[in-house]
Amino acid sequence: MKKFIAIVCLLLASLMLLASCAPSTDSPQTTDSSQSIETTAQPIETTEQICVEHEYLETARTDALALKDGAIRYSCSVCGDEYSETVPATKSIKILALGNSFTVDGTNHLWDICKDGGVENVIVGNLYIGNCTLDTHWNNISGSKAAYKFYKNTNGTWKTTENYRIIDALKEEDWDYIVLHQTSGSAGFANTFGKLDDIIGFMNDNKTNPAAKIVWHMPWAYQSDSTHAEFPKYNRDQMKMYSEITARVQELILTRDTISAVIPSGTAIQNLRTSYIGDNLTRDGYHLSYSYGRYTASLAWYSILTGGEIDVIDWLPAKYPEVQCYLPVIKEAAKAAIATPFEITQSSLPQGSVPIGTYTPSDPMDPATYLEGDKALAEAFGVDLSGYELLTWDYYENSYWYCTSKTGITTPKSTASTYHQNICTKKKYSVENELPVGTIFICDPGWRFRLEIFPSASAIYKGIRPEGSTTPFYILDEDFLNGCKYIAWSVSSYPKSDISDNYSQAYPHIRVYVPVK
Repeated sequence: MKKFIAIVCLLLASLMLLASCAPSTDSPQTTDSSQSIETTAQPIETTEQICVEHEYLETARTDALALKDGAIRYSCSVCGDEYSETVPATKSIKILALGNSFTVDGTNHLWDICKDGGVENVIVGNLYIGNCTLDTHWNNISGSKAAYKFYKNTNGTWKTTENYRIIDALKEEDWDYIVLHQTSGSAGFANTFGKLDDIIGFMNDNKTNPAAKIVWHMPWAYQSDSTHAEFPKYNRDQMKMYSEITARVQELILTRDTISAVIPSGTAIQNLRTSYIGDNLTRDGYHLSYSYGRYTASLAWYSILTGGEIDVIDWLPAKYPEVQCYLPVIKEAAKAAIATPFEITQSSLPQGSVPIGTYTPSDPMDPATYLEGDKALAEAFGVDLSGYELLTWDYYENSYWYCTSKTGITTPKSTASTYHQNICTKKKYSVENELPVGTIFICDPGWRFRLEIFPSASAIYKGIRPEGSTTPFYILDEDFLNGCKYIAWSVSSYPKSDISDNYSQAYPHIRVYVPVK
């Protein structure tokens, strides 16, 4: 009996304790014991209701980017209640790259693309030394050497300053991102990254924005037929080079918590090579083409650093309007690289999937047939074609010129990505005696020509190889020739594809008018 009374007393004490924890209410309390148990049990169903004073602590943070909201998550240390706050997109970005010509390629269109995407304030800086390695960067830091060209874009125009030090560029702006890069010839080899942590430490110690993040730029592999002096280190194998570079990034970059992100330019370019464009994304075998090559890399930079959507971008470089025709596969390649940065994604439009533009079997085969239309076109450009003579030129099938690589013609084998894609002139033409300044090239829609220049008949050109062009009306000038005395050209479809069934059509669609002496 005593034991029963003790149990009853314990139960009554528990009920009194529960009643004392319940929140106050203006409604009268019932004296019915069963009702009392029911009403006092409800308030303690959630921990939040018995918490006298919340003490919220930040438990997680996603930083806002220029075009992407961030978030901060809080949790109450007393009751465990949680909530989140949105951090608005900054609409501003300041990017400093420490690299070489590959970071120049990657950032060339970046200012314009960021503005087109909706970033209101954009500043892009690039510290440049050709083929510069991480070791050289560290030596320049250690010696405080004014060894760089500093390219800076604050308003859509690049400004160049010679003899710049890293420390001066670093303190010139409150940079949001500092992008590092290893030169392409060394990017696939682990023993070339020894000074990376020293460089990162210097950047973090001297940056003026404490929140600035270190980002890594992953370069692309060379074109398959590249003559770059360091390509033999990768056995002249594009896929081996790509695999080694991506492996080093996963092994040496992703494992460092001092690096916050990777810009997968190399994968974006490799993805695009699986499209109908093929392995034609460089201007000299390793530097990106001024048009779609650089555009593709800049999209990767834009997406990673701003968080912006690639699909909203429709800005086009004024000098290279042909980019518009390639936008679907360019954007596809860049988006796939962002999604899977270390894997190649095959294009939905591979080689052979796109027709060669305006070609039809009924197109005239004689260039002279186009004379009246050419006269009207020339008149629109303020030129009277009556003072010009239409050139008749002979061509080789499945061949092209490459003025920075060799003085002769290249005829690709069946395994080459350029197989059956070009015709070219059988000879170089003398600028002095045959094709002078003022010669006009007319190109029809669906076709593309690439002028190649040579300082002499037996010497390669030491400058940057000229880009291919789809411009309908081009007048040869001294600036383009850059002192060269000979010129030749190749012709391909636009977009590029196999033209072996209609080589003869390529010839009349590029017409050359020479001034009459």
